[in-house]
Amino acid sequence: LGFMYDSGHGVPKDHARAAKWWRLAADQGQTFAQYNLGTLYDNGKGVPRNKAEALKWYRLAAEGGNEGAQFNVGLLHFAGVAVPENRTEAAKWFRRAADQGHTGGQVYLGLCYATGLGVPQDNVQAYMWLSLAAARSDQDAISNIGATMMRFQLGMVGSDW
Repeated sequence: LGFMYDSGHGVPKDHARAAKWWRLAADQGQTFAQYNLGTLYDNGKGVPRNKAEALKWYRLAAEGGNEGAQFNVGLLHFAGVAVPENRTEAAKWFRRAADQGHTGGQVYLGLCYATGLGVPQDNVQAYMWLSLAAARSDQDAISNIGATMMRFQLGMVGSDW
């Protein structure tokens, strides 16, 4: 029912009702529901916008293996939203998402390796992760892979970027 109210599929779109149904499922450990409830809090749809509450639900879903939630936990740590900025923690969550094929996780992990943010700078790893995302036609990856290749060829590292 959360999906139906969230998307307006077969019923009028109602994010508040979606939140009610997502919470019932989330409280039972359903990672997809935890992720979707986190998204509602993240965007303030049907519930008050609350990044800390979003992080709580994203983290539960992420620990349960939801790759979208893993990516979002990484973003919040990377930007220091609802938690202190921690690029190492962000890279850890990007890696978990990337390992499951999440394109955004692959892009951000590739950029972490390209710049040395949260992980040791490594052009080969940067190229690998950006290439995986680019193979899925991700425009961020495609635009960054050229710069990464140039850095690789020039032997540039970290602060030279």
